[in-house]
Amino acid sequence: MFALLPVIGGFLAGWLAPRRVALSVEVALFVIGAVVFTLTAPNHHTSYASGALDCIPLAAVSAGTTALGIWLRRRRERAVTS
Repeated sequence: MFALLPVIGGFLAGWLAPRRVALSVEVALFVIGAVVFTLTAPNHHTSYASGALDCIPLAAVSAGTTALGIWLRRRRERAVTS
């Protein structure tokens, strides 16, 4: 569940918050999600290293959803001013 935190939170932050705030929130949410994901890996019958390696694609997906949120925000702001 904590793996969804940076994905959904990053999208919402990118969409609703200014760019600098959105990026800061995304980094914080990713760190929280990655730490919890890695520390709970043995509870899911895997190793800490495997949990940490699973965070690499999570970082790419989280960055993509944050970029999508920022793009949607920019698009919405341009539509209002046009």
